[in-house]
Amino acid sequence: MFNSKYGTFLTVILVIAIIAIIVLLGFFGYDMYQKYYIEKKSEEIINQFENQGNNDEEDENVTENTIIGNVQNPYEQIQNTIISGGNNGSSSTITYEGYVVVGTIEIPATGIHYPIVDKITKRSLEIATVLVYPTTSENGEPILNQRRNTTIAGHNYRNGTFFSNNSKLKEGDLIYITDTSGRKITYKIYQTQILSESDSSYLNRETNGAREISLTTCTEDASTRLVIFAREQ
Repeated sequence: MFNSKYGTFLTVILVIAIIAIIVLLGFFGYDMYQKYYIEKKSEEIINQFENQGNNDEEDENVTENTIIGNVQNPYEQIQNTIISGGNNGSSSTITYEGYVVVGTIEIPATGIHYPIVDKITKRSLEIATVLVYPTTSENGEPILNQRRNTTIAGHNYRNGTFFSNNSKLKEGDLIYITDTSGRKITYKIYQTQILSESDSSYLNRETNGAREISLTTCTEDASTRLVIFAREQ
């Protein structure tokens, strides 16, 4: 009787252990798949964005040559869907799951390169980095790389994606932001701060006409925010 009960107990323990292992494998498998999907999709969107910039340059050259040479434009109609403020009306919209791609961010120190999309929602933060402020253009310029502070948010998934490794960034590290005009600006980190969730003072801070960016993400315990400050090099 004792051996029978003991055997049943061991069987139950074994079943529980197997279920736990399956759950853990499923969790890690999903995490790996999600990371793979994000990286592959981001690469695809970035390629589209960069190729669109090259196409815009070709269109501009065709237009210029047509005017200078006084010959008829070989294209009967060129239709562009314009991003508000993008390249003075010459950039076509690239979208990612319905969100407009307004640029890309690259940080060599943490090995990331992602699209920046225009609207902050639960889903947009799951698939890309997101423009938080400002969200409208000034003087017909691209939304990014203006002579003011621009804030970009990214998730801390603690798995190397998005802004997970921002805590490893230090003063002097470089960040590259490319906007819809194809302009790529280099920013150098000069400060990091831990701020409360309710502190938004960094969003609209005065830069005295300099181009600056702020990268914001949650800290490891999600109780506060890590903000990276960088200025055009």
